[in-house]
Amino acid sequence: KKNKEIQKEESHFATTIMCSPICMIGMCACQSCTQCCGATVGESFKQQVRLGYIIFDAIYVVIALVLLYFAADLLSNFELFLNCPEDAGLTCLGVSAVFRMSFALACLHVFVLFFLFMRNECSRSINEEIWMFKIVLVLGVFIGCFWVSNDFFEQYAEVAMYLSVAFLLFQIVMIIDICYLWNKNWIERYDNGEECFKYLLIIFTAALYIITIYTNVEMFSWFDGCGRDYAVIINIVFIIIATVLVVLGFNPDGSIFTTSTVSCYTSYLTWSGLTSVNDSCNSWMGKDITTNLQIGLGIVIILASLIYTSVGNADESKGGPAKEALVSEKEEKKQDEEDPESGEKSQKLVSAEPAEDERPKKGKL
Repeated sequence: KKNKEIQKEESHFATTIMCSPICMIGMCACQSCTQCCGATVGESFKQQVRLGYIIFDAIYVVIALVLLYFAADLLSNFELFLNCPEDAGLTCLGVSAVFRMSFALACLHVFVLFFLFMRNECSRSINEEIWMFKIVLVLGVFIGCFWVSNDFFEQYAEVAMYLSVAFLLFQIVMIIDICYLWNKNWIERYDNGEECFKYLLIIFTAALYIITIYTNVEMFSWFDGCGRDYAVIINIVFIIIATVLVVLGFNPDGSIFTTSTVSCYTSYLTWSGLTSVNDSCNSWMGKDITTNLQIGLGIVIILASLIYTSVGNADESKGGPAKEALVSEKEEKKQDEEDPESGEKSQKLVSAEPAEDERPKKGKL
């Protein structure tokens, strides 16, 4: 018995020695990530939470992409439940994984949003804490959905397609804000004597317009015969109107660089929408480069807009004259609340001072 107890103690001691370095590495990794996030977003805890959600979603998106491109054969056991076509092969399994991951993340955010409406201590905890529960929730929904037929996710894809319009509008607003600050920063650096930024701004603007013009012209041949030329024409009209308004100075705060970026983005959206036309006239249909471009560019744009929303400085963002008027009005009210007598004194001084017409002139003295 003593020998057994000694062996147990020795094994327990050995396990402790082996696990301690692993725990220390994990603690160091978590501490490094926390310090990195804190250095990125500053002292604002809300910004750190938002950045945490972005990292959380990004990890699961990477998992879905790995299953789509490299590990679809791991899902072969679920092929009977997915109802994939016989000739689809691993492609159907990979795409099914992406749809199910999207649905799992959507369930998580709907769950958090539901509790945020309560606006109490419980909602704060669910939004900012219980990350392990969120990880388990997403994984559980993701794995459980493999026993759900693809017929359900075809309907889910339709709903998501229409709801994504709001998110696309959000992306356009974020792109406008980002490019406005980008343009402002480079102009300020040029005004401070750094000549190169003037040429960089011109080169970037010209390059974006060249890409926009090329894409819109080529779309007439890429989708010739599909009956969707009106989409390209509407996009071209929008680009012309937006450019003319900025060039003619209708918007004093406008920027030709921002306009070129938005024009390029709307051209990308038009191309992406037309590639979904299921017809032989679609020269992009069935090509791997089509899916890769859509996924790659989409991820870059989404990450840029979300990261800017999380860590961007709201004081430097573009708000326009309405925002400036609102800020000045709030400052005036704040001053009146802090010193209410100052407003009355200044008003008395103004009323006590005679108007210029009422003052006696030298000739009448």
